[in-house]
Amino acid sequence: MKTAAAPGRRGLTAALLVALAVCSGSALSAGGTPSAPAGLPLDLQLRDEAGSSLRLGDLLDVPTILSSVNSASDVEGYALQTLLASALGAVRLPAGSAYRVVTVDRNPRADAAELRTLKNSALASVGAPFPASAWLSLGLAPGATAGDADSNTVAVLAPGGRVVRILHGPVILPLDLGLALLSASPNPLKRASASVLRFCLVFDRVNQHYALNILRLSGIVILVLAGVIALYLILSGGRRRKRAGAGV
Repeated sequence: MKTAAAPGRRGLTAALLVALAVCSGSALSAGGTPSAPAGLPLDLQLRDEAGSSLRLGDLLDVPTILSSVNSASDVEGYALQTLLASALGAVRLPAGSAYRVVTVDRNPRADAAELRTLKNSALASVGAPFPASAWLSLGLAPGATAGDADSNTVAVLAPGGRVVRILHGPVILPLDLGLALLSASPNPLKRASASVLRFCLVFDRVNQHYALNILRLSGIVILVLAGVIALYLILSGGRRRKRAGAGV
């Protein structure tokens, strides 16, 4: 009797595992394809407002939002910094401990005053309390080059430099930033929650906002109900066979 019930249970378990794998794959694929972090190499040598030398990769000990601008001629870059700062004002994650922002000025002649102006302008656009230490405005070290950095993209990096999401202007949504930062977290529960939320949401490109994906949610409900019914039938069938065997 136990032998007869085992194949059914194994079949149900296999079906549920396959369904879970499909759902997880769909959720993870919604997060974007990893690519170069805003065109900036991790070994790029930088300098802060005080003139101290820094290596970009050494700053990536927490989830990091990385962007770049050229203070000499970059109107798009400044506009994107304002959009980024405005979106961060609505992100309910503690800046500094949960993430930091690194903006690189690609103008090799940018001095400390220009770096401070870039940072202060961004902080003023946040529209909410934001620790100044959580937003680093950095310039290029002497002799360093930024390569083909794109001022119209923002990269969200996991600790160590793995690219989790590339966000493109001219629109940056707080939910996009929040989900990307959760996906970049070293906490597996936060990463899982971001995957589930992405799976359950769909982006409305016309109205520029997220909405519940009713089709996916309906599929999940049907899948769960089918699993419950199958499990009930398997277990009740086993009990009936057990009673029939006892009667004989």
